[in-house]
Amino acid sequence: MLSMMRNMLGHAPSRAALRKHVRQGSRRVASVLSRPVTYVVSPHPDDETLRLAAYIPWLCARTSHPVVLVAVSDGGASQRARINGWTEAYEQEFRRSEQAAAWSALTAGAGQIIRLGLPDGNVQVADVRKALKKLDRRGARWVVAAHPEDGHPDHRAVAGAVRGLGHRVVRFSLGTLMSGEAALYRPTRSTSDQIQIAVAAYQQFGRQSVKDEFSALRRSGYVSRVVAISRETAADIPSPGPAQGQQQERVSPPPTTGPTGVGTSPVFVLGNQKSGSTAIAALLAECMGGKPSLDVLYQSRTRLEDLLGQDEAIAALAQRRSKAFSAEVVKDNDFIFILPSLRAAFPDAPVVFVVRDPRDNIRSILNRVDLPGSQQDLTTEQYAHLRDTLPGWHSIVTNAGIVAEPQQYVEALAERWARAVSAYLEAADRITLIRYEDFCTDKRGQIEKLSRSLGRPVVHDITGSQDRQFQPRGDREISPEAFFGPDNLRRIEARCGALMSRLGYQRSGTA
Repeated sequence: MLSMMRNMLGHAPSRAALRKHVRQGSRRVASVLSRPVTYVVSPHPDDETLRLAAYIPWLCARTSHPVVLVAVSDGGASQRARINGWTEAYEQEFRRSEQAAAWSALTAGAGQIIRLGLPDGNVQVADVRKALKKLDRRGARWVVAAHPEDGHPDHRAVAGAVRGLGHRVVRFSLGTLMSGEAALYRPTRSTSDQIQIAVAAYQQFGRQSVKDEFSALRRSGYVSRVVAISRETAADIPSPGPAQGQQQERVSPPPTTGPTGVGTSPVFVLGNQKSGSTAIAALLAECMGGKPSLDVLYQSRTRLEDLLGQDEAIAALAQRRSKAFSAEVVKDNDFIFILPSLRAAFPDAPVVFVVRDPRDNIRSILNRVDLPGSQQDLTTEQYAHLRDTLPGWHSIVTNAGIVAEPQQYVEALAERWARAVSAYLEAADRITLIRYEDFCTDKRGQIEKLSRSLGRPVVHDITGSQDRQFQPRGDREISPEAFFGPDNLRRIEARCGALMSRLGYQRSGTA
């Protein structure tokens, strides 16, 4: 693609190529209008990369429906192009080619483009809104490679047009040279190549035209800054008006949206049972100035085994239990076992995974249900008593629905820990990890650091609450060797040992 663009420097596009481009665009429009879609609206070629280079791959990984670029203008009014001796038509075709290559890279070849063809430098709110209304439909989501406070009038017009569609939440991006608070999206190991290719696609024209912005993007580490503005908070954002320069107000982003009708997305805190997730979720919510919603499945009398394998399980639950999902922080350990369902329902929601050394974690579970750790297996009477008195914990100890065959009880709990950690590791680039042991060394500091890393403000000092006991405390004085005995300790480390090493936990050498 890049070699093709270099060749274009000496060859104007043919009429046949332009007609083919129009036909392809028409087919894309027809395809897009038949399905739910997320629209990314870009005022000019290169805005989608400058503003959303890290966000777009992140978004594509979390949604099953199309992510479509709406290119408002194809350029055509660049003074640099005139200096180069390019005609307006030649500049537009060249910039379309750069943008197509960049968009293909950001979406891993899956992205589509709809071109509005509005005049560069003279984009009007009414014209953009009229064009976007033809694309709008129920369930559409909008991301804008512009912000209502941008200095460029085309950008402000596009932002105003999308806001005027009346959607409950619209996501706007901050420019590389703009100040302001926003949710941060950083490249990962798996998306860095996509971003580098997208940026390189603009090396012949875009990067030369707006050097300062591309330099600022590189210095930032190719971070995207996205602000979700709801109708309730939109009144705080100035309407498009005269250019305001680069001095910007600080805009605090509200939480991102979840399923239609549910409300704003919370931070989700997941982990294995007795990993410290309740304390971390409660303190994080307090730090953010909100309230937590704890153990949603238990509170709604829903069993994990009834949800396993259901793609829309969380979306359906969120519709039924909207109040539980309206809290600033939602904690449910079992959600780690249905993580794809959670991501499908809340694709933009931050997720935190709490992990604890499996030996301490399993010991704490057994302390909670008053069972020993060193038996060869539980007796029939012990299983029956657990089932009759604590049915929720019986499901946890037996891994109900997670494993097909009965397991020795310590092996079952080790399997549960390992599966939870494996689910985290498979999505580690999209989940924030906090180790319970690190939390215990500096509770306030770790919670405030966590809040900031999620793009959420630190509102309250949690010093007075940090040592409150949120769950019954287990026996931390006894050693793993003494509690489990050599056989059961060996069972834990045989199943969990490799994962323990990846998370910084040392084996005892019994495996």
